[in-house]
Amino acid sequence: MEQDCTKDLREALRALKDQGLMFSDVIAVYGQTPEEDPYLMAAKLASKDGDLELDDQSIVSRGDDRGAYVLMWKWIDDEQVLARGYRNSGYRISDLLDRLTSPMETDQPTIEQRAQEKRLSIYVAWLEDTLSNFSDEIDWLALQPETPSEPPVPLQWDAGDESIRFLPSEAIAALQDRYERDEQPFTGLSSWAQSALLREWLKAEGPKLDASLTAFGTRER
Repeated sequence: MEQDCTKDLREALRALKDQGLMFSDVIAVYGQTPEEDPYLMAAKLASKDGDLELDDQSIVSRGDDRGAYVLMWKWIDDEQVLARGYRNSGYRISDLLDRLTSPMETDQPTIEQRAQEKRLSIYVAWLEDTLSNFSDEIDWLALQPETPSEPPVPLQWDAGDESIRFLPSEAIAALQDRYERDEQPFTGLSSWAQSALLREWLKAEGPKLDASLTAFGTRER
């Protein structure tokens, strides 16, 4: 019965979140001020602007030991995340790549821009197809043996009235350039940091990706 009640409350909370409930609203209900709780006052005195900060209201979790946990905000900059490298960033490379396939529009494009966007749209179609079939293989590239010494052979992608040849790493780099140029927003890690992770991955694993075309297969549309 208690588990059912908890489930119902969480579902109600999710519904309120969908209606605009903010985390700060929850803190306003559950939290206290430093003047109301000695642990919060001690945390306020120990806080440091720009590094470890305490809101005007926060939550205290008392334990069995002599002390308590206080909810505070710890600043983590992009460099700290990037220092872990793409292998330990907590992101799947395939998820980062998937964000490059979102549709984009150019206001009043020039003839040159139309030609570029058409080629990029072909890259998007190829990347969508590749991720739907080989996302695990892409995520596991870092675990594969060293890149073969043989030069990679560009794949051919047929898109209606046009057929082009390209290397996967070149297509991904072009899509990445487009997103950086147009400052497309990402969720989670900042767009700059996600771009840096992808570029690090491309530099390290791009040749291996290109060399794996035989294993991945070439698709024609």
